[in-house]
Amino acid sequence: PASTATHPAAQGLTATSGTFTGDVSIDGGSFVFNESSADKDFRIESNNKANMFCVDAGNDSVIIGHNAKISAVGFLDANLQLVSGDAQPSLDIVCFSDNANHRGQVTFSKSASDTIGTGAVVGTSDIVGDIVWGVHDGTDFGNEIAFIRGQMDSSGVGANDTGGKLQFGTSSDGNNSASERMRIQEDGSIGIGKYPATFTTGTGVHLGDNRAIGFGDGDNGRPDFQIACVSGLSLD
Repeated sequence: PASTATHPAAQGLTATSGTFTGDVSIDGGSFVFNESSADKDFRIESNNKANMFCVDAGNDSVIIGHNAKISAVGFLDANLQLVSGDAQPSLDIVCFSDNANHRGQVTFSKSASDTIGTGAVVGTSDIVGDIVWGVHDGTDFGNEIAFIRGQMDSSGVGANDTGGKLQFGTSSDGNNSASERMRIQEDGSIGIGKYPATFTTGTGVHLGDNRAIGFGDGDNGRPDFQIACVSGLSLD
């Protein structure tokens, strides 16, 4: 359609710069920003924040609350950051539903394929997801103080057969990386300090130095409480 005072036509429009004042309405079609892959950032302001939303083109990152990527946070190169200098950076997941099964959810998933959208079976010990806590030590943010990790824990992976374990780690004084301190095995056993591949006392709590407490089968079907010291147990 032809341009009017309030509705300029944009078919085939090419411009190097432009400024719009007042309300702008865009209706229909698809939109691509920065198709030529220029190192030009995209920024949106809110009423009180100059950097409510920013695409840091040079670092291939999206930042909420800041105008540039904060580098060296943790041990992975994050593509999404939530940053705040005047409040707690926080994320709310809110569900409104009268269905008892509807809820907020955070999911870590993994395929062993390098092609996005393609499924491939994972390995028997693949790490699937981490939650990591880190701090600045006066030099950088590359300091891990604690983690929770989901990892495969299966003798074989197949259809509907994906055993997993949950690991918990902390860093000791004088170190800047966390080590595993506790584990929930795929069979429900809990290991603290030592994590043998197989437990002889049934589902229970297994401590460092080859010691364990738990419930066993007992005599004549009667469950019993066991305190065990098993020699020869080794880390898996």
